Amino acid sequence: MTENSPLSPHAALWLLVACVAIVNIVRSVVVPNDWHFLLNVSLGLVGVAIAALGGMGVGEMGLSSTDLASGLRLGGIAFAAVSAVVISGGLLGLVADDRTHMSMTSMLLKVLIVIPIGTVIVEELLFRSALHGLLMRLWPGWPAVVIGSLLFGLWHVFPASQGDAVSTDAVEVGSLLTVLATFVATSIAGGLFIWMRERSNSVVAPMLAHLATNSVTFYVAWLFGAR
Repeated sequence: MTENSPLSPHAALWLLVACVAIVNIVRSVVVPNDWHFLLNVSLGLVGVAIAALGGMGVGEMGLSSTDLASGLRLGGIAFAAVSAVVISGGLLGLVADDRTHMSMTSMLLKVLIVIPIGTVIVEELLFRSALHGLLMRLWPGWPAVVIGSLLFGLWHVFPASQGDAVSTDAVEVGSLLTVLATFVATSIAGGLFIWMRERSNSVVAPMLAHLATNSVTFYVAWLFGAR
């Protein structure tokens, strides 16, 4: 791009990271749960806008329509593979989540709207679209992958530290392990999503894999937990 960009890629990157960090903390501590969906969606849109102001085009952000088919192909394969693993785990009694204790209507709202839009699309726009585009412009190759993966892991750390597992001193060690496991698992997932984004040139591929990981898992946990 573009010498006429309002922000340099460096400035856009730091602004994006600052926005993500602030919202991550404020959302967990201050904002009521009922407002999380709107806040997340707003952050996703702001993230893309910041990257665009920093000179990122739709191709660099994985949003080009010319790469949609490749994104759908790779993402479709990933969606099917992850879904098969999750369903098998559900049949074996290995998928459970206390947060799935809800009515069918609430479950459908969560699986079809809240998770796909408020989590999957938002996080992919932030991390595999805006952030990854900026990182690849500044530090292409493995540095961008490592930094992007670790930042995705850190995005999940503070919310994990605010969960029920850390509400009492009696589970301090377990809480630390939970947070550490969350960081490691989401960092690895972030790396895999970046690989899919690079392989297909489209953010649609990691979106579909992410959707299976979150929505399908939630549904399977609800389905087998409701028995």
